[in-house]
Amino acid sequence: MKLEDKNGKLVISVCFGSSCHLKGSFVVTEIINNFLKRNRLEDRVELKGSLCMGQCANGVNITINDTMFSNLSSDSVNEIESLLRTLLLSEGDNHDTK
Repeated sequence: MKLEDKNGKLVISVCFGSSCHLKGSFVVTEIINNFLKRNRLEDRVELKGSLCMGQCANGVNITINDTMFSNLSSDSVNEIESLLRTLLLSEGDNHDTK
């Protein structure tokens, strides 16, 4: 996966279509935002909402750059944070790993 877009930032889009919204897209956004703040990564990531991504049965959906991740929820906290940690934190960085 290409880590950064042309502006030098990772772009994370969270689906806020009606199905994903009802399945908890706001909570998933909060999890991602809290991870970014806790690890001081806000300047490396553009976190934004998106209209329906067309995968309603598989929501909550996010894209990281152009790669889609589906079936996320508040129960997916560990998987979401692990993915972000892999993409954004390299060994030796002085960041929170919780």
